[in-house]
Amino acid sequence: MGTVTPTPVPDNIGLILAPGEVRHQSVVIDKFPAAGPVTVRVDGGGSAFAVTGISAYQGIRREFTEEEILELPPFPPSIRESARSNGEIEYTESAVGDGSAPVPVGARQRLVIAVRVNGAAAPGTDEATGQLIIEGPAIGPATVQLYALVADLTVELPAGTVSVRRGRETAILARATSLAGPGTEVRLALTDHNHWSIPLTVQTVPRGSTATFDLTVRAVQDAPMGTWPASLSATAFDGLWLRTVPLTVTIQPALSDAEENFIRSTITTFMTNHSLPGGSVALTQNGRLVYARGFGTADPATGDAVTTTHLFRVASVSKPITAVTVFRLIDQGTLNLTDKVFGTSGILGTTYGSAPYGTKDQITVQHLLEHTSGWSKAQDPMFAHLDKDQGELIDYMLDHEDLATTPGATYDYLNFGYCLLGRVIEQVTGLSYAEAVRQHVLLPCGIHDMHIAGDTLADRQPNEVVYVKQTYDPYTFRASRMDAHGGWIARPTDLVRFLVHVDGLPRRPDILAPTSRTTMTTPTSAVDASGSAPDYAKGWDVGPAGNLYHTGDFGGTAAEIILTAGGIGWAAVFNSRNDTQLKLMQTDLDQLLWTILGTIPNWPDIDLF
Repeated sequence: MGTVTPTPVPDNIGLILAPGEVRHQSVVIDKFPAAGPVTVRVDGGGSAFAVTGISAYQGIRREFTEEEILELPPFPPSIRESARSNGEIEYTESAVGDGSAPVPVGARQRLVIAVRVNGAAAPGTDEATGQLIIEGPAIGPATVQLYALVADLTVELPAGTVSVRRGRETAILARATSLAGPGTEVRLALTDHNHWSIPLTVQTVPRGSTATFDLTVRAVQDAPMGTWPASLSATAFDGLWLRTVPLTVTIQPALSDAEENFIRSTITTFMTNHSLPGGSVALTQNGRLVYARGFGTADPATGDAVTTTHLFRVASVSKPITAVTVFRLIDQGTLNLTDKVFGTSGILGTTYGSAPYGTKDQITVQHLLEHTSGWSKAQDPMFAHLDKDQGELIDYMLDHEDLATTPGATYDYLNFGYCLLGRVIEQVTGLSYAEAVRQHVLLPCGIHDMHIAGDTLADRQPNEVVYVKQTYDPYTFRASRMDAHGGWIARPTDLVRFLVHVDGLPRRPDILAPTSRTTMTTPTSAVDASGSAPDYAKGWDVGPAGNLYHTGDFGGTAAEIILTAGGIGWAAVFNSRNDTQLKLMQTDLDQLLWTILGTIPNWPDIDLF
């Protein structure tokens, strides 16, 4: 007598099944009977189950896995597949497993039986039970217990397509409806690609109801632009129920045309209003470079367009760079704010001028950083005495210009003070000012293409813009002599790269200790000549909302950097200056960032560094 063995899992064809869904049960008949058909039928399950097909495979020497069963070929046409009215199917020895040869009597035979769930469950439950009976001459009968949790859901996307910008997110709506079965937890996630994602969303869908899912699709910054197929994966009933819903994802540029046009209009209107031929800007958010563009012409004589790689003079934007260098040396223990600058106990000693220096030997590093040295702005020599080098200027100031106020008492903006800080840095490090800044600040920030400006057109660096005269000739003063207070040339992307390494935010490592950064950005306690607080710290202006910034301009140049309390970094540079309406230009320059942020407060989650 032959035996029938259910495989791979005896006594179970269950799982979660939707009405009309089909599962496969495999059985092995070790000796196919010599007479009469083998009958496969459902018993005891009412109308819950029906046998819908059989596929036969002979000469089986091993067990199939469930995955292999599901991947078996379709039922051959010669197999009898039409169920009788009672749900039976007969399988005879005349049927063939491969459509070409009869099954030998007594051979080992595998039957793969297709069982459909009709959807009827026991009263008061969501469960259907029954028996799959396999019988024939000299066989069994053998039974396989049938069980199913009759349950189903539908998941739909009212909008089957979604457009999302690089580094940004957009919302889409999905609905899940319980058609049968108990309430269940439904989990939705986007599949098929690593260029976009929908965070896993989980919701419970009660019996017979519909739940709405608010999904967010986010595209990564380098997602390929175009339209791409994807799918939404929905799972429920502890992962046993799975459906996918097709979705089309269209990837667009990070900024919309309207946003790009607004920024361009804002910048170019400013340039037109102040006769500035070219400019370049860069913006960061929370340590990420999210925008950088060039505008106008780098050289009006050739018409070359400004790119983000062009270098510009940055004038007094150099002062924060010098200040950070000082605090780097403080962090390293080679300099202190209270260190005297002149005299036998000073860093520069008696190298310059004629000692004794009187009260000038009370000037400290902090006084120079805060513009409280005692010399007045009216005494500033940096745009005069063009025949003198830096050392000769220091000699002149020590020997011929008395202090206007007591050191530390009065704030009075003085470029010469930062010229002195450049010499302090050189003395402490044993390096030139430019090389000390490069080693201690620029390279740790990942900056490799900043330089001290030349004086003439012939001294231009490769890829440096041409500066355009309005009233004052940009090539008639000693820009190189201004090194520590106004001599750097840079591109905006490197200026904001500098900012994100001193911003106190966690995304990129700061190059200053937190205590040094706090000290550097704390306003001076001195007052200006009118008795008002100047809101100037040590190399940085401090706005009322805690924003740090510094502007810079001279003939042929206008520049500004801003580091907001909200994590925005900004750098803007231009290759001319409105000399006849300087205050208006400075005000308009300072408003550029705030105008742009007023329209575009949220920026794409990209990083162009």
